[in-house]
Amino acid sequence: MDRYNFIHDYWRYYKTLEKRLIEIISYVEIHYDNFDAFSNEYALLIQAAGAELDNFFKVFCGYELSERKYISDYAGHILTSYSDIVKQSVIIPDYNIEITPFGGWELTAPAQSLDWWKSFDLLKHNRAENGSKANQENVLNIFAALFLLETKYLSMIIKKNKNGKPVEPDIPDDKSSFFEMKDWNYRYVPLGNSFAVIDGALNIIYEQ
Repeated sequence: MDRYNFIHDYWRYYKTLEKRLIEIISYVEIHYDNFDAFSNEYALLIQAAGAELDNFFKVFCGYELSERKYISDYAGHILTSYSDIVKQSVIIPDYNIEITPFGGWELTAPAQSLDWWKSFDLLKHNRAENGSKANQENVLNIFAALFLLETKYLSMIIKKNKNGKPVEPDIPDDKSSFFEMKDWNYRYVPLGNSFAVIDGALNIIYEQ
């Protein structure tokens, strides 16, 4: 997959989900004290984001979308090839909240070691009896996981020159309005509509 198709097929849909997230959270302040608050709107978001994440796991791992795969398959590939993902954090700048969505993910218990994935699965199969799982904490974690995975994937697929330097942006043109990666080294810096040379290559500088 190239950058254009990623943006068109996946990032634009992520932004649609994120827009809905921002609309919903305006009714309940994002705060650690509200992490247990649950609602049908949260359930809707968790199921939508979870379904997209299940789909994007396949893309990230290189599986065919038609293949039947499980969280154990994704964990086997990602934790073996990208073990640092368990330490990568996402921040919500407007609320001073930091999330490490894949923290504690283990090969020996791939579903049970991710509380938000386990909650998504419970809601998918029996929402009526698991309504309390549709809470703010799980919403934020599953969205952060999708954002992190898509950000990481984009950095992997962009075109690079013979020296391994990127020659196209490693950030979406329409960046997230909600999340930021913590300690993430973007090679293209969103500072304005101009160009700059970074690491010896001509780079487009995007407007913040």
